[in-house]
Amino acid sequence: MRTSLAIGASLVLLAVLVSTTARADDKPNTDFFADWGTGLAMVRNAKPAVTDATIVNNVVRVNSQARYEASLLVAKHFYPFRNDRCGTQMAARDCVGAMVGAGLGSSSDTGRLINMIGVGLTLGGQLVAADGKSASSAWNFGIGVGRKFGVQTLGDGFTENAPPPQGETQVRYKTRDASAEFIYFTAHW
Repeated sequence: MRTSLAIGASLVLLAVLVSTTARADDKPNTDFFADWGTGLAMVRNAKPAVTDATIVNNVVRVNSQARYEASLLVAKHFYPFRNDRCGTQMAARDCVGAMVGAGLGSSSDTGRLINMIGVGLTLGGQLVAADGKSASSAWNFGIGVGRKFGVQTLGDGFTENAPPPQGETQVRYKTRDASAEFIYFTAHW
C-alpha cells in the first residue's frame, strides 16, 4: 500500500514538474468541469480475485481466478500549462499531465458501482480540426496506481494447493481491498 501511494505521488509530482516549464502563450484551464474523460482501463490486481475454489482430497483447489480485468474509467485530467500546440506538434512537455479517476464496474462483476480509485501519469493531446486548429475533443493515455475495492480472495487460513484449516469442509472467501496498477485510454469531447 505504501509503495503504491509513493509511486502515485511521484507520478503526480513528475507531471507537475514537467508541466511547469510554461511559455508566455500557455493558457491553463481552470474550469473544473473541463478535461473529464471516459474510457477503458486494464487493471492488474496485486492479489488475484478468486471466483471459485473447492476442496478435493483435503487440498484447496482454485478453479477460477483473475489477476487482470477490464474496467470502465471516469477520470479528471490535469494539464496545468497545456496550450494549443498539444496534439498538433506533440511536444511532450505540452501534453504530459496527471489524472485522478474512478473505475466503474468491472469484468469480475463485484456488484459495486465504483470499484477502484487511482492516480496516474497522462500523455494526451487534442484532435486537430479540418481548419488546422485544435478541436475541443481530446485523447488521454497513461499508467496509474490505485486501490481496488471488494477483491474476493480465499478466506483466512485457506491457501491454494494446501490442506484447508482443521475442521473446514467448504472453502470460505474474504472480500478485501487491494492495490492495483493499470493502463488506460480515455477521451473527451
